[in-house]
Amino acid sequence: MEKSQKKCSGFTLIELTMVILLAGFMLSLALPRLRDVALSDTLKNTVRALTSTVKELRYQAIKDAREYYLVFDFDSKGFRIDSPYFTEQERIDAKKNSLSLSSDVRVLDISFKNGDKKTAGEVSIGFTKEGYIVPSVIHIGSEDGRRFTFVLRPFLGDAAVIEEYSEIGDVSL
Repeated sequence: MEKSQKKCSGFTLIELTMVILLAGFMLSLALPRLRDVALSDTLKNTVRALTSTVKELRYQAIKDAREYYLVFDFDSKGFRIDSPYFTEQERIDAKKNSLSLSSDVRVLDISFKNGDKKTAGEVSIGFTKEGYIVPSVIHIGSEDGRRFTFVLRPFLGDAAVIEEYSEIGDVSL
């Protein structure tokens, strides 16, 4: 009598375990480097900081029922918060605590819906106590040639980020 031969196909438990261990080892080597690359992108970090500042400023304006301004200083390469309700000491503290852009990132220009475009000095963008934002577009760029367009929408109270240079007439406010 012939014994029937079974043809087994598939992987053994040892083979599957080895593949999983090797994949885990390779990921443990690659993930820290990927994290460092993602966190070292100063342009994207600036966009994130600006986004969170806009959200916080809008919330603060509604909460306090006060006008606030996001002030960009082209000369010092930074931005800060200001308000007509600030005391002189609060205004000095706000200037001290302004967020500075890294050396390879700069604000290229700020455009307003009325056609006004600013490239120098101090530029203020208003936030009303109702949470409305002056419709504007902020262009941010880095030395490597990448450009971001930061769109401040008046009634939605949020900011849209476009990963290219877009004129104010080309975006929906």
